[in-house]
Amino acid sequence: MRIAWSRVASPLLRASPLLRSPLARPLALLGARPLSSLPANLTLAEPAPTATTPTPPPPRINYALRGDEIHVDVEAFFGGGAASPAVALPADVFAAPLRVDVLHDCVRWQRNKRRQVHRASKRRGEVSGSTRKLYRQKGTGNARAGSLRSPLRKGGAKAHGPAARDFKTELNKKQRRLALRVALSAKLREGRLTVAASLDTPPKTRVVADALRGRGIRSALFVDDDLAEDFKTACRNVPLVDVLPQVGANVYSILQRDHLVLSESAACGRPASTKRKGRACGVRAHPPAGARSPPASRRRTPGALNSPRRRHVY
Repeated sequence: MRIAWSRVASPLLRASPLLRSPLARPLALLGARPLSSLPANLTLAEPAPTATTPTPPPPRINYALRGDEIHVDVEAFFGGGAASPAVALPADVFAAPLRVDVLHDCVRWQRNKRRQVHRASKRRGEVSGSTRKLYRQKGTGNARAGSLRSPLRKGGAKAHGPAARDFKTELNKKQRRLALRVALSAKLREGRLTVAASLDTPPKTRVVADALRGRGIRSALFVDDDLAEDFKTACRNVPLVDVLPQVGANVYSILQRDHLVLSESAACGRPASTKRKGRACGVRAHPPAGARSPPASRRRTPGALNSPRRRHVY
């Protein structure tokens, strides 16, 4: 009696859990023999291990919020000099909530201001020349012609050529200040902001490169209130490293690099673009002690509004 192996192999492959493999169903469909009778040197490949994504380390916490101030640890970034334990910074600048929309608007505003159009052609109305008809329409034997500014003539206008464009967008000062506060707060919250005791280094590229490599920093932005020429020279040849003065700190440059390094003097000085009206470093500005009050003749009194000099004719 002839037995069809397809009728025997299919129930065995479905019933035995040991024979359930990627090759079981194709063998059953082809009518092959059970896997138990396959050659001994035939082995099935082990399933490929799944790639596991490494868990990122938790963000570094080098600050503590205390009331209206946030205390940030001060480090000796280049290993020279003694660092103070912490520096008190205003919480309204370094502890602002995250606003992605404000950061997006500010970055778009900065990039649009940098866009330029390096070439532009003149249209018919911009080319110098008369608009009088060159010669009469008929009787000359020449092709009919109109203005001297026609794109068909030499020295005439350019038809459908590139035109000068203005890519600038508007962004008010409150949004700019808010965006800078949000950028600084985001860097500190992510553990990517370091306050250095000093940025004074010899003009050696190796000093800056070794300091960044030792901390695992690939790209950085250094901000100081008074940049020394030696420090600029040391950072000049280090890739993905920028140096800015305190007055030049901006949102796009801060977000462009992974790490932000502020000198202690720059962190305490607070850029003018983050200051609110009537406030300095988180403390309400008051007149200095011993300041003289304006004389009585200059004081504004209710009676001064009715003086003859301030009368208006309606």
